[in-house]
Amino acid sequence: MRVYISADMEGITGVTSWDETVCGKDGYEEAREQMNREVAAACRGALWAGADEVVVKDGHETALNLKPDQLPRGTRLIRGWGAAPCEMMLGIDRGPFDCAFFIGYHAEAGSAASPLSHTTEYGILQASRLNGKPMGELDLNVLAASLCKVPPALVTGDQGICRKAEEAYPGVRTVAVKEGIGGATFNLHPEEACELIERAAREAVEAGSFRCPEIPERFKMELTFKSHEKARNAALFPGARRTGDCVVEYETDKAEDLLLAYHFMV
Repeated sequence: MRVYISADMEGITGVTSWDETVCGKDGYEEAREQMNREVAAACRGALWAGADEVVVKDGHETALNLKPDQLPRGTRLIRGWGAAPCEMMLGIDRGPFDCAFFIGYHAEAGSAASPLSHTTEYGILQASRLNGKPMGELDLNVLAASLCKVPPALVTGDQGICRKAEEAYPGVRTVAVKEGIGGATFNLHPEEACELIERAAREAVEAGSFRCPEIPERFKMELTFKSHEKARNAALFPGARRTGDCVVEYETDKAEDLLLAYHFMV
């Protein structure tokens, strides 16, 4: 049994401001420590339940946030960016993996579920949609995992992303460690969040009833940028077209092409 973990920071309990998510700014070290604790809790739960190995991808900002010595033995950590179409899932193709966990995830750009709602890069997108539905990092990363036949088993983060995961991926376990209220967050105690994550990870691995979501036959992606300059640049990608001052559309029947297009456009 091998488990893959993609980790982010904006969905970690207590993290509320953008400064807390940026290395060197006020509150970052505290947010980093809690990110380490929540990821370590997910690793412990998976290993306790019988996982032979857990591979963790640090998927936030510099991708140098997680400290190897704070993760349990039996964990392998991927740090830094590797110029892959779906960076937050780097190494997912080095399987086989039995399931994927998504720790510290957050609501997508345009959502009111978190003061830190965004998709991939803060300040770039106003909204993003895939086949008519809001699209965030979780959607893209689950798609990347599904291409490698790795099903989602656990999602933790803000209440908005957990609700979305439950609706989109039947059977997935979730742990909502906080709720967004306008520009504020209503948070679980850090220790309680870790306890719930460890328990959910253990239960997910013990259950073993994982299944990949069905991959659509056709993809239509609509990206609404915050600036018309960014939209104009994105529309230069082969197959993309600008349908409004700040809106770019892209269609394909290949998931791999969609991920590549998004990588270059955003």
